[in-house]
Amino acid sequence: MGPQFLQNYRNHLLYPAYPLPKLIKPLWVERRRNGQTTSLPWFICGDFNAVLHTTDRIFGNPINLAKIKDYKDCIQDLLLIELAQKGNYYTWTNKQLGAARICSRIDRAFGNHEWMMKWGHLHIVYELPQMSDHAPCS
Repeated sequence: MGPQFLQNYRNHLLYPAYPLPKLIKPLWVERRRNGQTTSLPWFICGDFNAVLHTTDRIFGNPINLAKIKDYKDCIQDLLLIELAQKGNYYTWTNKQLGAARICSRIDRAFGNHEWMMKWGHLHIVYELPQMSDHAPCS
């Protein structure tokens, strides 16, 4: 069974974003189905375990466009708008040093038009990762 709807709270839809690698494609299918059938404000944020742009990783293996296509297509199909971001651009690191270090931007927050009309003035702040391999956000 794929990722499921998390919460409908006061007519606002909230979804978790953390997919296991084998569930990434089903996640986009479900988001398209649910996102296109509602006029409610909805928001999705968290660890997408995928990069959206080729510039979202430094070091490590290069990103090819085929790997980001499903993610990018889903965001575009659902007409999602990314929340403004402040702080650290890369939100994940493998915690290695030197040539083995990899930094990626895999944590994001998006809202649909209705959500952004109400709360589009908000932004998300990513700090430097400390104990976790992900940057804390607020």
